[in-house]
Amino acid sequence: MTLLTIATIPLIFLVSFIFAGLIVATSKWHGKYSHDTLVGVQRFHEKATPRVGGLAIIIALAVGVLVLQGEPKQLLKMPFILGFFVFSFGFTEDITKQVSVAVRLWAGFMPAVIAYFLNGTTLHAIGWAPLDYLLSFPVVAIVFTAFAVGGVTQSINIIDGFNGLCSWVSTWSLLAIMAIALLVGDVELASIIPIVLAAIFGVLLFNWPFGKIFLGDGGSYLLGLCVAWCSVLLATRNPSITPFALFLICIYPITEVLYSMYRRKKHKKSSGQPDRLHLHQLIAMTYIYPSIATMNSSVIKNSITGFLVSLLSVAPGTVAVVFYDRPPVILGAIIVFILAYILLYRWTLLQSKAFLEANPHHHAHKPKKNGEQKLEMKP
Repeated sequence: MTLLTIATIPLIFLVSFIFAGLIVATSKWHGKYSHDTLVGVQRFHEKATPRVGGLAIIIALAVGVLVLQGEPKQLLKMPFILGFFVFSFGFTEDITKQVSVAVRLWAGFMPAVIAYFLNGTTLHAIGWAPLDYLLSFPVVAIVFTAFAVGGVTQSINIIDGFNGLCSWVSTWSLLAIMAIALLVGDVELASIIPIVLAAIFGVLLFNWPFGKIFLGDGGSYLLGLCVAWCSVLLATRNPSITPFALFLICIYPITEVLYSMYRRKKHKKSSGQPDRLHLHQLIAMTYIYPSIATMNSSVIKNSITGFLVSLLSVAPGTVAVVFYDRPPVILGAIIVFILAYILLYRWTLLQSKAFLEANPHHHAHKPKKNGEQKLEMKP
């Protein structure tokens, strides 16, 4: 890591922190457009808050691209370009509330296509001969990479429900990617991770634990893209790493998305319809909020939940770092985590039902407002 790269880290943090602070300080002027709505079954906050924190992150990354030199500059340029693409759709939704789920889903899959035409980068091997053969065809490789990148991007967005949750999960994921990069000697790739983390933490200090600003869809899509593309870069630059290790790093949000799709399809509900039945929401309502019911600050309760739930990403990331070049161990860990997730989800759902039946007048968070949906406890 060069002295310039090291010196850029505090600069990026300051840029992100200053712009996030400006957004918070001026929210009374732009709140009509930037504030998050308080109406919605998935909401766990009680005060109108600007949801455009991603703007500070993308500006900070732009400064990083301008300041850095050599290979670190080139490596950061693609996450910035692709990140700006998905950020623009999410940011438009944050401001207008008019961008459909289908359009944002499409936007999450397009960065891999854009990257291929810009520099030819795709995932071309996963260590399984039949699929590796198919990935030798550019069209297949582009589609596969698009689903991989889009899946991670969407999954990080899905878990963005509590103060710091999305940022902390992205942080643990990026730290795991950096650790593997250092283990295989890819110092250049490892050197851009602190730049991205600095941009995240400039906003995180306002978001967690005091909830002064939210990432919004723009910010969560941006972080998801950064995690996804850094994973792609690590896999394509270092063939000794099994790509399944990178899947394991992101296994919590990915499993959350896939299981949410399954349960909604099972109950014939739209995959784009929000609800309060994600694992992080059930954990909050069943365990965390009741255990700290005497705490007056709902914002701190929200933030405690966000950090504690984010720790679900730590164990898979640690296993991925230790066994990054041992596919059987990584595949076994993936299976174990998925099974553990399903068991934890179903157990928590049962506990939540029992708690609500025993405490019929209890509200884990707040009473329903007009326009919210009735909470149905179905697995």
